[in-house]
Amino acid sequence: MADEIEQETDEAAPDATPAALTPTPAAEWPSKDKLAAGIVVEMPSGGVARLSRPPLQYYIATGNMPPRLWKKVEKQGAEIFDDLVNNFSNEERKLFIDWMISCAFVDPKVSMARKAGTDFTYIGDLDDHDKEEVMRLLGLSLAG
Repeated sequence: MADEIEQETDEAAPDATPAALTPTPAAEWPSKDKLAAGIVVEMPSGGVARLSRPPLQYYIATGNMPPRLWKKVEKQGAEIFDDLVNNFSNEERKLFIDWMISCAFVDPKVSMARKAGTDFTYIGDLDDHDKEEVMRLLGLSLAG
């Protein structure tokens, strides 16, 4: 009986290393400079976008964030990012996530407000799965 179980286990065990995966050569590794220029990805919705991780500390330092959130930053005098987002309400967190995602889009550009007659896509028109994919791909998080 033990031999039968062992044989079944051996037959059912998948190969742990997919044959199609090979290490990326050092010269082709996606460096910070390459990522800053953006990566082109197909989104779950089927749309294609160029994304770049936004320099969040720069946006916070310069106040280039949604005015309602910036007012809270100024009021709290928060110097540490973790402390700032931990004090956001759920609604403010959603706004902050949308803002981070809009900053990540290089092409097409994404806006926090509807802009009629422009080349901007409204953040509210993005599919939730696309938003999640942007967060995952770029490692964006509310946790420091």
